[in-house]
Amino acid sequence: MSDWREVAQADTVDEDEGIGVEVDGKNIGIFLYEGKFYGCENVCPHGAAFLSDGFQEGCEIECPLHQGRFDFITGEPKGPPVDTPIRTYPVKEEGGKLFVDIGAE
Repeated sequence: MSDWREVAQADTVDEDEGIGVEVDGKNIGIFLYEGKFYGCENVCPHGAAFLSDGFQEGCEIECPLHQGRFDFITGEPKGPPVDTPIRTYPVKEEGGKLFVDIGAE
């Protein structure tokens, strides 16, 4: 079941630097890649660091603590020491505002 929530202004997210938002106790990273917005779990399961504080290259985000990488589109781990996928969330832009579907599985 969909549960879209407004989380930010679209112009607060840059192509090379995501943001972190909190919705109903969920910490979600919002990233921009090739003109499209993506959302994923923002806390690294390996080191408990905010992924939105990490280095973004293309569609990958690197954990700022241990340099493990994730594909923020699919949630798949892309480099050690991480080996656990992270959850992803649909994001849409409407009228300059960003919405995340926290109900999507």
